[in-house]
Amino acid sequence: MATSLAGHATLLSFCLLTTTTATPISSALARESIDFQAALTVGDVNILAVTDVHGWVSGHRHNDRDPPSTADYGDLVSFHSHVQDLADAQGKDILLVNSGDIVDGHGLSDATKPKGTVLFPLLAKVPFDAFSIGNHELYQSSVTNNLADSGFIGQWRGKYLTSNVLWAEGPESGKPLGDRYTVYVGKNSGVKVLLFGFLYDFTDASSAVTVPSVESTIKENWFREALRSDAFDAVVVLAHMDLKNKLVYMILSEIRNTLLNVPVSFHTGHTHYRGYQVLDDNAVSLESGHFFDTVGWLAMDLPLFQKHSPHRLNTSFAKTTFKHEFVDANVDSMAAACGVPPDRFSTIGGDLLKVEIKAARALLGLDNVLGCAPQDYKKSANYLDNDSIWKYRMESVIPTTVFSPARNTSQVFMSSTGSIRYDIYKGTIIRDDCFTISPFTEPYWRIPRVAGRDVKAVISNLLNSAQHDNLRQSPLLEDNLRSNSTAAVRKYVYTPYDDEGDKLFDILAVSFDVDRVAAAVETVTGRKNVERIPFRQDDIDSTTIWEKFFVGSWPC
Repeated sequence: MATSLAGHATLLSFCLLTTTTATPISSALARESIDFQAALTVGDVNILAVTDVHGWVSGHRHNDRDPPSTADYGDLVSFHSHVQDLADAQGKDILLVNSGDIVDGHGLSDATKPKGTVLFPLLAKVPFDAFSIGNHELYQSSVTNNLADSGFIGQWRGKYLTSNVLWAEGPESGKPLGDRYTVYVGKNSGVKVLLFGFLYDFTDASSAVTVPSVESTIKENWFREALRSDAFDAVVVLAHMDLKNKLVYMILSEIRNTLLNVPVSFHTGHTHYRGYQVLDDNAVSLESGHFFDTVGWLAMDLPLFQKHSPHRLNTSFAKTTFKHEFVDANVDSMAAACGVPPDRFSTIGGDLLKVEIKAARALLGLDNVLGCAPQDYKKSANYLDNDSIWKYRMESVIPTTVFSPARNTSQVFMSSTGSIRYDIYKGTIIRDDCFTISPFTEPYWRIPRVAGRDVKAVISNLLNSAQHDNLRQSPLLEDNLRSNSTAAVRKYVYTPYDDEGDKLFDILAVSFDVDRVAAAVETVTGRKNVERIPFRQDDIDSTTIWEKFFVGSWPC
């Protein structure tokens, strides 16, 4: 059960610097703020937000952004405590929210079977006021079931929100995984906030769940009844979708049919960037990065709000004032944001969680050294460049670790390009790097006996028919490129092959891609019910191949 950690530290000052910009609060501000005034402006409703953390709760080991994202979830607990102190001093309240995608990206989330076994207890130590689900919790039944079986959903006591994600199997079939909505009442101000948790129209969920469309869900009676159930000061929607997705506007439109001018904030995710969008005079959307590189802040000043007023808010022609910030996830930036000197930032609760995170990493062997990378390899590199992780994977890693025997010239591997999630950095490689690079731990499958000329046509079919929303795709990829010889990366890549005539090849793919590849083979060849055969009976999967490669090919 999550508990509040407010009050473990005393601030030097509660003075606030009013800001209307969205410039990230960074370590430079911490160095310049001699009087340690807080940079965050507290409003009537205040929200701290994280999203798409994908297991990165122990901070970033590499300097993958400037300033570096070195904070861990222990620091998030400390930050929440200090910001709560700011709010308490003014008789206000804050909500800490998470918009989903907690697995698939890091050893802490993915090095266990099922995924999340070690991560979930760590998340339980963070005092989230609302939590929603992401698509990555739904690809595998084992992960989805673990949310319930481990007690993770239940421990939030109604605050785990799955407005349009329902169980498809067992006695709970047709019921939401968590709760459809919840109501937050501020302990200081009495502010009353209605919260929902929506997922975009996701079609690749496992058999454990169904995801009704957003459009159909908001037309259901429970949604309208929730909006009418009380006099709310604000509505908060955790929405695992892009901040400008048409579904955001669809949800807002349905809310406006009942609550014409009540302030609404969407806290979005899925697309892994920082963004802010004004939706109407009383509604905004905020997306707060990914991989715990950002803590989003949104403060709403509610016109004519009065504590415990029976009418609460005059909504006739009221206009809400919104102020937002993106706080870089490092101690200096967080300390600057809440007005605390960095050397007094840590709290008891935060330090205790740090100890648990460190112990979890040790338990999973995530810091075990596997080898040393000779150079950087990047997701964003041109495919033909020598530092392209895609090129290196397809030309060196797959042929030596997956093909049987190694470098078998009658095998071709095809892959969608959302399968690589992070760069390789020059220097020491540890076990955790295998999960940050390729976290999905997927087995390999074989589609036998495809002629070389048809292999080429299968690749073309995949590129022409790929649908963005159904791929684990990087936002950096381009859509219209047709071959590995093109100087960029596109939706599918493949290992080099040497014949486009009658020579027969086995096509290999991971479980996420194999059905799409098989469908393309059927379209191209006219074959029916193309065989999909499990490939390799050892422990090789899309993550362990990297460990095998690093140990065997990159000694220190």
